[in-house]
This record gives sequence, structure tokens and C-alpha cells, in this order.
Amino acid sequence: MLQINFAANAYEVPQNISLPATRLAAYEDFQLLTKEDRKLMRKTQCELENLKECFKPGKQDPADEEKILMLLYESVRNTQHRLAKAAEAADTLMLEADCLKGVHKQLQRLRNAWGPLYSVMQHIRRVLESGSAGNRSSISSCSILDSTEVVRTMLSKSQSETSAEYLKIEDRVIRYTRPEHGIVIKEICSIERIENPVLDRRMRDFRRQLHNRNCPTEQLFHGTRQINAEKIITDGFILGNRGMFGAGIYFATDSTKSAQYCKDTGVKSLLLCDVLLGKHQVCRTARNDLNFETLRAEGFDSVFAQRDSRETRGVLNDEFVVYDPRQAAPRYLIKFKTA
Repeated sequence: MLQINFAANAYEVPQNISLPATRLAAYEDFQLLTKEDRKLMRKTQCELENLKECFKPGKQDPADEEKILMLLYESVRNTQHRLAKAAEAADTLMLEADCLKGVHKQLQRLRNAWGPLYSVMQHIRRVLESGSAGNRSSISSCSILDSTEVVRTMLSKSQSETSAEYLKIEDRVIRYTRPEHGIVIKEICSIERIENPVLDRRMRDFRRQLHNRNCPTEQLFHGTRQINAEKIITDGFILGNRGMFGAGIYFATDSTKSAQYCKDTGVKSLLLCDVLLGKHQVCRTARNDLNFETLRAEGFDSVFAQRDSRETRGVLNDEFVVYDPRQAAPRYLIKFKTA
């Protein structure tokens, strides 16, 4: 039988928490997110109950099936990203509020539930497209496993549900440019949100191995060829060849710095990634001997190559390097053209 428990009633936000002034705004945002998410959870739970009724053996009503499918799809699309934001806020807030740890754990369970939910949705869509009545009865008894489906959502300026997100990423790309890179971003062709449940789970699990487990997730640019970007979206990062700071995965705060590695002609692909830096070592000179083992032995999780350190054989612009593929996951695919 189809069973997904969101534990909506247990999803509560503690009140009257004493937090430093720097965290109050974040906590207020967190409260608003969690309040709205609870409503969405209850709504989706009802839709799932209707879904089970709709797919009982012998009950054939394609119109109802399609209607419920679309409602379910909207709930998944609108809520999955919100839960990720709420859980990320909890990651930060729990630094000063131990009583939020229970809420954080509940948020993680809720967020993880969307992987199986999306898997169910995909199964239903395949059944509807096949038009096979014989397959419909299997939906109510299908096994719900952790999803491995990559969810790709095209953002649009003209759609109210994605316009703010699109403009935020577009502004990030345009604002973080530097003339010394010799690249002018003429046009942003598309922005796509990437959600890979396998890579996201792998990254969350790896957090426990960091020297600084409570570090926030940073969003940084990574430039590569389009064919490589697609492989990263599907399978995750792999360690690159040895560079200035060893064989690692290199990221930048400046979009044009990463764009230097986008070698395609015409439309190019840039990734904006979630990165777990943990405790970073500041480097103002090249160290091509670095790897995961040596860095961990020195008590660090990543390297921060500080800008304007060329005089000491360092770098012109800020760069970040991680040495384990589990420390990063692609979050947005940005396609653009240069002048």
C-alpha cells in the first residue's frame, strides 16, 4: 500500500527563543517558511489519500487520475524547494539555538520524503501515458524507494512561481563579473534548477565528516563544457587534474572567472553549486601537493585561495577547492552567450 508519512502534526516551531540580533531576521523567515510548509504538507497528504482511492483496482476514472496527478505535481514542485530552504535556515539557526535541533531533524525527514513522492508521481505519469488499465492496480501496492530521479525545473521571468528565483540567479551572474577576466556575458539564455536526490543525500551525509559540521552551504560557480555539466548533473563531480592547489574541484565567487572554463562555442553552460567548505585553509601561495588526506591531516576541509595574492604565487581572484566529490552538488544550470 502507498504510504508516505509527513508527520505534519509533529512539525512544530518552538516559540520565544532567545537569539542574537544577527539571527532574529533569519529566524522570523524560518518561522514563516515552516508555517506555510505545514499547510502544504497537510494538503498533499489529502491528495495522496485521494490518489490511493483513485487507483483502487477496478475503479477507472482517467479524468480524476489526471486531475489528481496535476495537483500532486504542483505540490511537489512548489514545496520541495521551500523545504530545502527551510532546512538550510535550520542548519544556520541551530548554531545558537539547540532547541531547534528537533525541528531540524523533522525538516530533514520531510525534505527526504519528496524523493519517494516524486518517484510515485513519475510512476503514475508513465501509467497514464501508457493507457494500460491493467497496470493501474499496481500503483496502490508499488514499493516506495528513495528516488534517484533528477528533477529539472526551468525557471522563467514570466511565471510568478519562478520569476523571483530567476531574477535572483540572473542578478548573481551579472553582478559577480570582473573585467580582467576578458569575458562579457551578453545574454542569459536559460536558468534551470537542479535537484538530484542522490547527490543531495550524499552531501548531507558527508557533512558529518567535516571538521566544521555547522558550516552553512555556500553557493559558488563552476565552469565547464556543456557535456561535462550534464554528466555532473546526473552523476556528480569527479576530481580534476592537479592544479595550483592539487587535484580537487575548483569553484569561484565570480561568474566570469568560472566562465573562462566554458569552452563551448555559442551557448555555454555554467553551474551554480551548493558547496560544503567546512573549515577552510587560507592559501596565498600555490600548493599543488594538496589532496583530501593531507588537508584533513592539517585539520581542514577545503582551501580558500585568497584574491590579490599573485605576488606570493597565489591567485588574482577568490577560488575555493574541495577534495571530495561529496562536498558539492549542482543547484542551477545557467546557459549564456558571450560578446
